[in-house]
Amino acid sequence: QFSNRGGAADAGAAIGRLRTTFVRGDKVPLSQMSALDREVDTMLRNPAMRAALIDRYGLDSQANRTALMAVGTMESGGNGDMGETMSTTMNRALTQNIMREMTGRASSRRVTISDVVNQPGQYESRSRVNAVIEGSSRVHQNWGAYREQAGQVADQIISGQSTFRQDASATYYFRGASFGNRNSFRIGAHHFAQTPNGQHYVQDALQQLGGINHNR
Repeated sequence: QFSNRGGAADAGAAIGRLRTTFVRGDKVPLSQMSALDREVDTMLRNPAMRAALIDRYGLDSQANRTALMAVGTMESGGNGDMGETMSTTMNRALTQNIMREMTGRASSRRVTISDVVNQPGQYESRSRVNAVIEGSSRVHQNWGAYREQAGQVADQIISGQSTFRQDASATYYFRGASFGNRNSFRIGAHHFAQTPNGQHYVQDALQQLGGINHNR
């Protein structure tokens, strides 16, 4: 069941509008992807809506908070981009859950921060993040050095009041060159941008679900 605390009912209504506007059967026509991306982007930029969605999908649980902190300490640490790194991770979880619910593919188990971390080819520090998530007695020194800072950042992100860049089209980040993407920006050790092939993450999340009608 979805959470109905706080503003979660508003989040449900917003997702219902997405379904009515964009979904035909259980798929979104390819021709509607740009408009859908803009709508999700608007939702994720609204602090109250972010908080409601985080609540709705249980991403404010202690397990998700710890996983988010682990991402911040291991992927960023003292690089100066902890907030952006953790925000993009939350965006991935939110977007995947929204797409699943919108197309009727949601199950009783929601996409978690841990699920996002363990998707193929996404996080260089996955093993270190998982050591924290799993409660290992042997964790990287970054956990001790940046844990307090990461907790403060996580609480800000979970509240929906994040001041970090959080647009849906910037939910991937990568080291090194920006692949010529004019929309990329660099903070600390990471470039943040759309996926290298130009797809927005909303489209990528739907593609993984088989939720795009390429004939319309």
